[in-house]
Parts: sequence; C-alpha cells; structure tokens
Amino acid sequence: MNMRRDMTTGFTLIEMMVVVVLIAILATIAFPSYTSYIQKSQAKAAAADLVTLGLNAENWYARNLSYPTDGDDWKGGWSPSQGDYFTYDETLKEAGYALTATRKSGGDCTISLTVDDGTVTRGATGDACGFSTW
Repeated sequence: MNMRRDMTTGFTLIEMMVVVVLIAILATIAFPSYTSYIQKSQAKAAAADLVTLGLNAENWYARNLSYPTDGDDWKGGWSPSQGDYFTYDETLKEAGYALTATRKSGGDCTISLTVDDGTVTRGATGDACGFSTW
C-alpha cells in the first residue's frame, strides 16, 4: 500500500517568518553602517567645499595683495555642494581667514580651514566626521 500524500509546492508560514526575521536582523546591522558611510562622505565633500572657498580667498589675495576683509565679492559665485547638510561660516582678517563647516543635524561634525600669517591649519571635530585631520 502506497501512502503518498499529494502536496503542493511552496513555502510554509514558518519558513516565510524565518526569512522575514533574517532580513530584519540584516537590516538592523546594515542601516547604521550605511548611515555612517553617508555622513562621512558628506563631511569629506564639505571639506572640499572649504578648500574651494579657500582657493577663492587665495585668488583674491593674488589679485589684490591682501586677503578679503568683508563682503562676498571674493567668493566668486561660490556655492557649497553640501549646503543642505552643513552651514558655512567665515572669519576674515588682514592676515588670513578662518572657514568652518558645521553639520546642521544628524551628528556632531565641525570642519575647519584656517590660514593665519601663512600658516595653514585644517581639522575636524565630532564623531560624525569620520576624520580628524585632512
């Protein structure tokens, strides 16, 4: 006597739940890493924005033999690529300038580029930057 059951192919509810649980576990591991990666790449792009702005100040110096001390004419139409995520500030003085980019939200990150009497200082503070020197 052959007791063969006729079963349809497919997944059981338990098998589907196991797959859903595994996907949820992988997502909880991957999402923070992805978020951190995005924040670090935005911080690097903000540092590049500061370099571009610094080049505009140096270009102004080359043309006028002095650093800009006021106004926005020296920026030369500069527009930050990371303006949605960072605020940019500048402090202008006769012997140089200080440029900073500060993350608006989503983590602590402040990037700086300072030129003072020919001495260049670059740095970054905060966990969301992913680097401290550049």
